[in-house]
Amino acid sequence: MASQKQEELQSKTRQELYEMAKEQEIPGKSDMTKEELIQALSGSQRGGSSHQSESHGRSSQQAQGRSGSRS
Repeated sequence: MASQKQEELQSKTRQELYEMAKEQEIPGKSDMTKEELIQALSGSQRGGSSHQSESHGRSSQQAQGRSGSRS
């Protein structure tokens, strides 16, 4: 069940979410998908950071997977 905050964020574009994440200094924002940005922003609004760490971790793994395929 999505919270009201998540529903509000869902209506925004990825670029709008990115700008919000930039203002809140969320790490790894440039590699995040729209869904990851929503999770990070909704977590940071409540003062929690667990969503940010999880999202950033996935992004790092994806980036490593891309760089590994170039070898």
